This record gives sequence, C-alpha cells and structure tokens, in this order.
Amino acid sequence: MTKPTKQERKPCGRNQRRGYAALLIVAAVFASLALCGYVVESLWLRTAKQELKNTAEAASLAATRMLHTDDRLRADVDWTSIRERASYAAREVAFSSRVAGGSVPLDDRPNRDVRFLDDANRLSNVGDCSHAVVTARRTKSNGRPIPLIFGPFFGKFMLDMEAVAESQANHRLSGLAATRHIDIPAFPLAIRFADDDAIPTNDWTSAITQRRGNDEWSYDQESGTFQPGADGIPELQLSVAVASPDETTNAVAVDFSAGNPDDRPSGLSAEDLSEFGEELRFFPRDPRLDAVPIDTNLAELGNAIELGAGRIVFLYEGSQAASTGAIRLADFAAIRFVDLIAADDGSLRAIVQPTIVATPTAILAKRDSESSDLPAPNPYVCKIYLSY
Repeated sequence: MTKPTKQERKPCGRNQRRGYAALLIVAAVFASLALCGYVVESLWLRTAKQELKNTAEAASLAATRMLHTDDRLRADVDWTSIRERASYAAREVAFSSRVAGGSVPLDDRPNRDVRFLDDANRLSNVGDCSHAVVTARRTKSNGRPIPLIFGPFFGKFMLDMEAVAESQANHRLSGLAATRHIDIPAFPLAIRFADDDAIPTNDWTSAITQRRGNDEWSYDQESGTFQPGADGIPELQLSVAVASPDETTNAVAVDFSAGNPDDRPSGLSAEDLSEFGEELRFFPRDPRLDAVPIDTNLAELGNAIELGAGRIVFLYEGSQAASTGAIRLADFAAIRFVDLIAADDGSLRAIVQPTIVATPTAILAKRDSESSDLPAPNPYVCKIYLSY
C-alpha cells in the first residue's frame, strides 16, 4: 500500500475542519437557545413572583380595611362576622387577580391563608384584631402551580410559589397632613366635643361616645344609603351656627383656607392648609389650632354635603366661641350625614352618625423618647399600610 501524498491529504483536512466548524456552530446555536430560554424563564418566574406578591398585598389590605368598618362602632361588636367578611374580601381580591395567567385561590379555613393578629402581633381568633396576614400560593397542593415554559426540556413542568403579606390599621394618630396630590377627606365642620349643659345628647361625648343619642337609622354598605331602623350606632342632631356658636347650636363651619373654599367637596388640600404648614397636628399640639376662624357661609357648606359619604370632621371645645370669631379644635372624628335640613333663615340642621375613615393622610403618632406618651387611639380615623 502506498502512502497518500500531501496533495491527496488536503481535501480530507479541509473536510475535517469544516466538520469541526459545523459542530461549533451547532453548539453555539444550542448555547444561545439555552441562554435565551434561561432569560425568558427567569423573566417569566420573576414576573410571576411579583404578581403573586402584589396579589398577597392587595388581599391583605382588603382584609384589613374590612376589619375597620362601621361594624366596630356598634354596641355589640360581632367579631366573628367581621373576620368572616374580612376573609371573604381577601379571597375575592386574590381570586380575581392573575398570576402567570391563572387565579390565586385562598384556603377559606381559619388561620390558613388568611390570619388575623391583634395589636401585640398575636394570633387573634376572638375579640379585637387589627392586622391581616395573607399567604398567597400557587402550588400543586391547591391545584395552581406555576407552569414552566422550558421545563419540559428538563423534565420539570411546574413550580410551587408563595408570597406572604401583612397589613395593619393604626388608630394612634397625631394629626392629618395633605400632600400636593392627596387631599384630606375632611369636611370643614366642627362639632361640640363636650359640655355640662342641661341637654345630655347635643354634644359628641354624650351622644356618640357615651351612646346616649338616638339610634333610628342604619347604613346600607351596598347601596350607600340610610334606611329607617336601629343598627347599634347612635346619631347626633346638629344645629350649625350661622355666626358664633351658642347654647342653642352644637356645630360650626370652620375656614382653614383663608376664604378660599374651592376644594371643599373633595376635602382639604395642601393649599387650603397653607397657613397651618399643610397639616393639622393635634399631638404634639399646634397652637394655631387654638384659634381657627369660623365660616358663616352655610349655603355653600350645605351644597357640599353628600349624604352617606364618610368624612373627617373636627371637635371643638366650649359652648361659645371667643369674641374673635374663632374656636379651639380639640380633636377630629369621622361622620356620615344621614339627613340635611336647610332652613329659610339660613341656618343648617343635620343628623349625623359616626363612621370609620381610613386615609393615607393620617399622621402616625411617634414617641419622642421611650418615656414619652402616645395619644389615645382615635376610634374613627385610621391609617392602613403594609407592615412587613
């Protein structure tokens, strides 16, 4: 056998190099596809994780809001019913959400996917509760695992995923603050806080706090209207003063906006409170709250009232205003207007009922030091936020 010459071996070498190049190209294509698959799968899972987190947060906030409705103000609070409605609200929000194209079912059994805690972060099955903890799951156990796009290539088709969110409502507030984008949901009305006159039910403390007011109306959450009949929440009849409040009146319109009432229907804006530094701070107390001007334009006040809507109002001290035409604000609360009567003489009469308003404009109270005190919880106004 004769050896092949160099010239005869060249074609074989070129073909071999071409074969190596083809293998490298194929390997590069597979590597690129694998990298693209990894990137796409990572983005898919990252998006699903964020969607699941958003779902848990939204469900937790919905549950906490349902824990802080007018039901807490009734004479006999049914905490079992409150928890059931809060749990249902969380399940509704979660199931209507979409995570990786599918819904998120929550276990409706107690202390599973929806749990409630008290102010000390202890599991609360009876009595008061202020926190809601929601665990949103997309797992094989609930029949909703996350499908993997390229999982079948690696023999793994599904992935379990869960997210936990906790929210709470804080009633320990030092005041209210408007921002450039969010108005305080408040009405420029002050109600007499307390007095020692012969009429036991014409001030907030007697009629509402001590429950000595009439209970003749009930609020329907679904329709947003009042119906005749007791609901365990007392009412207060208001007689709004045309000028300075006296012994015959128990409410007065206040003017925070220096005569510019344009934003009254939507609330108190930062511009309205410019003379107060865009906030109303009761703890520690702002001395400017000791002399808030009275507004005598009751016609415009009456036009801005929306029956059934929850609004923050203020409580003033004393049965008479100072000779300067101003009053001293002691605290704030929240009401719904049940009925409104505008008399021919320009006076304004109304029936109101307390309610609970949750607002991001509430200022949380903080201790200046470990020995300093905090204000008492405000039963009518709170701030709801994520607390994990």
